[in-house]
Amino acid sequence: MNQSPDLDPIAVEPTQETLPTRLKELALLFLKLGAIGFGGPQAHIAMIHNEAVVRRGWMKEDQFLEGVAICEMLPGPASTQTGIYTGYLRAGQLGAVVAGVCFILPAFLIVLALSWAYFRFQGVPQIENLFLGISPVVIAIIFGFCWKLSKKAIKDWQSVAIALTVLILSLLFRVNILLLFLLAGLAGLAMYRPTTP
Repeated sequence: MNQSPDLDPIAVEPTQETLPTRLKELALLFLKLGAIGFGGPQAHIAMIHNEAVVRRGWMKEDQFLEGVAICEMLPGPASTQTGIYTGYLRAGQLGAVVAGVCFILPAFLIVLALSWAYFRFQGVPQIENLFLGISPVVIAIIFGFCWKLSKKAIKDWQSVAIALTVLILSLLFRVNILLLFLLAGLAGLAMYRPTTP
C-alpha cells in the first residue's frame, strides 16, 4: 500500500488529518504548553504526556516512555526534546521543528519580560511570595506524573529491582544520570534475556 507523501514513516498510526492540520495542532498545543509550562523539565514532560498521550492519543504509552528515556540521555532540556520527539511522531521533520520552536518561543518572550520586571520591581515582597506559592504545585505535578508512569512501566519484580536500585544510587550516592541509564540498560539486558529451552 502506498504511503501518503506527507506522512512520515515513523508515525505511530495512520491519520486522516492533512499535514497542515497536524502542524497547526502541534503549533497551538506547544505554544500553550510553552506559555503555561511552569516547573522545569519533569513538570513539562508530565504536561506533554497528558496532552499528547492521554487526551489526544497521538502515541501509545510505551512509545512515550521510550521517547522520554532517549531524551533524558541526551544533553539539553529533556522536555524540549520530548516536545520535538512528539512533533516528529505526529508530523515528521517539519512537525519536530514546529513543536520545538513553538515550545521555546513563549518561554523566550516571557523571560525577556520577566527579566525587565525583575530588575524593575526587585525586592517587592508580593512578587517573591508569588513564586514561593508556585513551588508546591510544581512538586505535586511531578509526583502525579511519576505515579502514573510507574504503574505503566513497573510491571514485575525485575523492573521493581531496577527502579529501587536506581533510586538508591541517585539519592544516596548521587550517581551521574547517564551512568544510571547505562547500568539500568545493562541490567535489563541481563534480566530480560530469553531463556533457552
